[in-house]
Amino acid sequence: MRSYDHDGRLHIESSAISKANVCPYYGREIPRWTELGLDPDKIYRLFRDPIELEKAAPTLRNLPVLIKHVAISAETPQQDLVVGTTGSDVEFDSPYLKCSLAVWTAEAIALVESEVQRELSSAYRYEAVMEPGVWGAEP
Repeated sequence: MRSYDHDGRLHIESSAISKANVCPYYGREIPRWTELGLDPDKIYRLFRDPIELEKAAPTLRNLPVLIKHVAISAETPQQDLVVGTTGSDVEFDSPYLKCSLAVWTAEAIALVESEVQRELSSAYRYEAVMEPGVWGAEP
């Protein structure tokens, strides 16, 4: 699943980049949290809907991979945090969104290989819909 090119970059054939599940987020980590009236220090449990993940799969092609989870755009690229890229082969294989990855920097490669860095951010955006509900047994 992992290989290196001649310049030492790490290539990962397939990696889970998101998962249909319920995840905890601080209010301040949720897009538009102030508009939504969320408490920045409260933990909210957000549902990543498998139907929405499958629909979103094409939008995750060729995105920057970041060493830290922050919002970026063409206007605010945060180039110092970009350590690689997602591939163009994004697919939904329930419960995961999967695709190939390339990791470009020696620092990030070392963190991934040592498993000190178990998660990277693929710089995607989403619209939080703050409605109560239950998925499986999880609120």
